[in-house]
Amino acid sequence: MTDELLKVEHLKKYFPIRKSFFKRSSLYIKAVDDVSFIMRRGEILGVVGESGSGKTTLARLILRLIKPTSGTVYFDNIDIFKLSEKEMRRLRPKMQMIFQDVTASLNPRKNVRDILAQVYKTHTSLSKKEIDQNIEKLLISVGLTPPHIFMNRYPHELSGGQRQRVNIARAIALEPELIIADEPTSALDASLKRQIVDLFKHIYEERKGKLSYIIISHDISLIYSLTQKTLVMYLGRMVEYGDTKKIIHDPKHPYTMMLISAVPIPDPDIERNRKIFIGGEPMTLESAFTGCPFYNRCPFATEKCKKETPPLVRLDDGRYVACWLYS
Repeated sequence: MTDELLKVEHLKKYFPIRKSFFKRSSLYIKAVDDVSFIMRRGEILGVVGESGSGKTTLARLILRLIKPTSGTVYFDNIDIFKLSEKEMRRLRPKMQMIFQDVTASLNPRKNVRDILAQVYKTHTSLSKKEIDQNIEKLLISVGLTPPHIFMNRYPHELSGGQRQRVNIARAIALEPELIIADEPTSALDASLKRQIVDLFKHIYEERKGKLSYIIISHDISLIYSLTQKTLVMYLGRMVEYGDTKKIIHDPKHPYTMMLISAVPIPDPDIERNRKIFIGGEPMTLESAFTGCPFYNRCPFATEKCKKETPPLVRLDDGRYVACWLYS
């Protein structure tokens, strides 16, 4: 067993644009455009960016829920895109996802017991009694107590925070090595958000070294409190990647500067005087642009930024940045 859990190499996903039902355009939506990174066992990676930056598409590619245009994903040194459907099913228990829409991801016609039991019925040969015992332990571990009450409840009888706890319970049921959480707190208020963050931390500490997270969010405070490394995406491209604290305290890419500057600071003097790096409107994903996708909003843009795509370069502090300011 190596220290490397996940390796993503030059991953791309282009969606063709249809002019009509029968005819495609020559343009493509570049939802994910040449993303590469390595994730170690026990690591927590944050993926940040505005809506439409390609975060969820990247997650679906990593789990092979959709097929890539090109590129590879190695999970535990296995190229998942070369696996047969049968082989992939055997790998699924090691890779789980918590979807963004908390309510839609739970079957409204099934109670909590049946929702969680389906995981064990699909991937194990446990008896009904063993399944019920495991479900009770799961519900206790995610704070849904007493478990016998929650087992018989349906999704509509649960609060938003309770539904998210059921989703988390389902994700950890088979003790996966990787959990991808897509905007896990976006539908929750501040108090529930804090509880879910604490739950993620508790589960991670319980399985120290055996569990890795990819946390997808536009919430910088969530990324700061949970993750060790951060990948910043803009219009499908990777613009900055490295240590979370370094990126948030000292962002290098102008887009990262914009994201950080938009986070409210509870100090009126600082808030009043700081600059927010926002300029222009973002280009659409289907735009046939060349060069840096951020150039039309960037306060440091030059003609070179408009014509040439900046390479991803490694800085002295170990992070990677795709910007002509550093190339």
